[in-house]
Amino acid sequence: SAPLPSANWRSRGAERGESNMAKKSEQIKEMLKQNKDSLQRILKEKQEDLRVFRFDLSAGKVKDVRAIRAAKKEIARINTILNKQ
Repeated sequence: SAPLPSANWRSRGAERGESNMAKKSEQIKEMLKQNKDSLQRILKEKQEDLRVFRFDLSAGKVKDVRAIRAAKKEIARINTILNKQ
């Protein structure tokens, strides 16, 4: 028989979210250490990646649509850091 779902299903998701948050905060700290020119270079690369994702999505090549969301969020983070500097 199939295992029954745990009564604590929400806490499992929170545990996974915490590890993702730790990774994101490390990425943000690394971005804050970089200079403006390198951040702008990374921003252009990410924008190009997003453009390619969109073309691939319309062609039906993309299986993971969450990658598009992640790319957009990363672009937003870089823009935020650039605006603070």
